[in-house]
Amino acid sequence: MKKIYLPAYGIMTAVLTLLLILAVVTYRNIQAEKQWVEDTLQREGLALIRSFEAGTRTGMMGVSWQRSQIQRLIEEMAKEPDVAYIIILGDKGEVLAHSQPEKVGTFIQEPSGLGKENTLVARVREFPGVGKVYEIIKHFNPLQFPDMTTPMSQMEKMMEEMMSVGRMGKQEEEVQEGGQKAALERWVQWCGGISRHQNQVILLGLKMGTFEEVQSQNIKQALLMAVVLLLVGSAALYFIFVAQNYHLVNRTLGQMRTYTQNVVASMADGLISLDSQGNVVTINPQAAQILGLEEKTVQGRDIREVLEVEGLNLDKMLRSGKKMLEKEVTYQTYKGIKVPLSLSLTPLRDEEDQSIGAVVLLRDLQEIKELQKQVERSERLAALGKLAAGVAHEIRNPLSSIKGFVQYFQRKFHFQGEDQIYASVMICEVDRLNRVISDLLDFARPKEPQLALHSMVEILQHALKLVESDLKSRNIKASFSSMTDLPLVQVDRDQMTQVFLNLFLNALEAMGPEGELTIAVGSDKDRGQIEVRISDTGTGISAENLPKIFDPFFTTKKKGTGLGLALVYRILEAHGGEIRVESQEDKGTTFMVHIPINGL
Repeated sequence: MKKIYLPAYGIMTAVLTLLLILAVVTYRNIQAEKQWVEDTLQREGLALIRSFEAGTRTGMMGVSWQRSQIQRLIEEMAKEPDVAYIIILGDKGEVLAHSQPEKVGTFIQEPSGLGKENTLVARVREFPGVGKVYEIIKHFNPLQFPDMTTPMSQMEKMMEEMMSVGRMGKQEEEVQEGGQKAALERWVQWCGGISRHQNQVILLGLKMGTFEEVQSQNIKQALLMAVVLLLVGSAALYFIFVAQNYHLVNRTLGQMRTYTQNVVASMADGLISLDSQGNVVTINPQAAQILGLEEKTVQGRDIREVLEVEGLNLDKMLRSGKKMLEKEVTYQTYKGIKVPLSLSLTPLRDEEDQSIGAVVLLRDLQEIKELQKQVERSERLAALGKLAAGVAHEIRNPLSSIKGFVQYFQRKFHFQGEDQIYASVMICEVDRLNRVISDLLDFARPKEPQLALHSMVEILQHALKLVESDLKSRNIKASFSSMTDLPLVQVDRDQMTQVFLNLFLNALEAMGPEGELTIAVGSDKDRGQIEVRISDTGTGISAENLPKIFDPFFTTKKKGTGLGLALVYRILEAHGGEIRVESQEDKGTTFMVHIPINGL
């Protein structure tokens, strides 16, 4: 389900919209309340007027009716607490009856808007001392019986006809409704004649105080309810805003946490975070790999148990709260392997400068140390090469002279027996020294490789053929395997043949009869290299001598010069390749040669 973030301006808009809706609803409720009050007052007023008309009509139908009875009836009705006044007006605004008797006979302004079609007018007026009054103005017609439909004009005409023949009182018994006739007579008497005050109007004023109080209370309740709804709605919207913000903050924190975890997990260096007690909180995969441990087994443990380093007091450093940067230490794994490390420790502090933990950075220095060794070896080889080149020239000239003199004396004196043997030995040794000097010069001044595309398989097979007779004479079995579709390599064919020839001869000399030489060729496409593995089942190399085998003049053979592997190293270095060796005494040796496919 998609989450919707509601920003602050959205909240304000929603609150204003809610306020507008509540204002409109409240206004409509107030108007409806006012309309209800007016409708109620109108119904009550009309009911009073009808009651008054009915009372008047009933009185007029009686025998003892007098004009003063309408005034008394008005005065009695005016005693109702909600009645402000009752007035009956005749023609030209003459007051015929009034709830205040002293005003009878006076004149007031005739109400406007009342006609034959509009028989009812209602309005709100305000009087001093009384307040607001709801006034109802209506034609006063007490003779409008419920079952009479005769218009007033026809009734007046009938009355005139009855009066003109002088039979008003005599025909009572002949008319089915004699009471109505009596009422007509009383009405004429009340009006003061058939032609006067025919269009009478009744004004009823109802006090609005009680209704206004009720209406005021209702308005207050409506306003209070609107305020409550506004507060509740605003609180609900604010809660939604807070909830959305909470969700957004949680999502942002989750993204930051994931991002930070990915960054820490992707670091090339190891990282360990500690709490204030020195316990491991987090450890990234690199740190676990460097220490040779599993992440799950390290978390929660004391760092002093996990990272035991000689000559380094972690407890003291944690308590001191001081930084430690790039300190080289040696860590021994549980397998007994010593790993050179660069260790940095940075304390963590809160805003009150109180220690809350520390961060430990670990950098594996094995590759750096190996590169340093290679650089040192290259520098040493270069220095030895320069020295050897100078010495070789000084030695080669006397050797040539010695060989020449031996051959001269051999021809002149015709050596026989032991003399001939000694002379031959001298010539052989001079030749051997000359070969050593040639190798030394080749090592000191390596030729620039002439790169061309060649098949590494063909080069290896050619080098293997050169030692084929030696393999047969020593009864050594050779096996060769290769990946299919190996790419061609940019190398100097002669120099690479020299590399593999030296490695093969080295392996032959290390093995006794019935040994086994294994050659495997493959490719590492990710690194863009060809890998050649040459393994033998010979005597192996001791751990003490293993770092020295590529040094010039280092040899463990009685007749070795110590330049074969040094020359191999120099040639591969010139090709941008590398060589590594794995060996254990009495378990054989494996050389791994890596050559870039595209050359330098």
